[in-house]
Amino acid sequence: MKHHLKLDPKALFVLLALLTFAASAFIRMDIGPTNQHQQVSGSIGYEPAVILDAGHGGMDGGAVAQSGQTEKELNLLIAQKSRMLLKFMGVDCVMTRDSDISLDYEEGASVRQNKQNDLRARVKVTERFPESCLISIHMNQFSQAKYHGAQVFYGKDPEGQILAQYMQDAFRQALDPANDRKIKPSPHGVYLMEKVTAPAVIAECGFLSNPQEAEKLGQDPYQTKASLAIVSSYLCFAGEKEEIQ
Repeated sequence: MKHHLKLDPKALFVLLALLTFAASAFIRMDIGPTNQHQQVSGSIGYEPAVILDAGHGGMDGGAVAQSGQTEKELNLLIAQKSRMLLKFMGVDCVMTRDSDISLDYEEGASVRQNKQNDLRARVKVTERFPESCLISIHMNQFSQAKYHGAQVFYGKDPEGQILAQYMQDAFRQALDPANDRKIKPSPHGVYLMEKVTAPAVIAECGFLSNPQEAEKLGQDPYQTKASLAIVSSYLCFAGEKEEIQ
């Protein structure tokens, strides 16, 4: 059956508002490390609906804002908040990392080798849970500071495009109604997205190279809004799949 990309902005706004109300207390709970990586490496006893991937980590800081705040820490904060909201909504999920680490880090290995080890470890998580959606959380960066706005990229599974559209619309609703960015296929050469066969998206939550947007991304309320957009879009996506099935 053909999928139709339909999103009711009013319904999404209500959902976001309800989640915001619930999250105001729930998301303030301890969101520190929970040895999730150790659990993923072993057996967790269930197939999670969502894999949350906080991009970079450990030796790989990713993009850096003028303030010095790194992409890796912002990715993790939004991923942790998203995990708490998914848990609140009864959605099983795992994280590829839940602390500031490089996955499968090898002491004495080159930077390049450890980056490859990290990416391969993330792919292994997705291979263990082939029915789970992957949401990889990142920040954008460009040589010119004027560019801004969240944007979502999707992998090779067609359903990833559906999730990406829901998420792009949710980011627009939650963060910036004037954001006219469109979803796009993941660029060639993005290792994780090329290897993952399940529905997968990269959520670029904003540009750290834009001082105004970087300042917002460093603030807890804005991170919560980004997490709400990610979670509400997944709920819309999952609801549509259930209707079709």
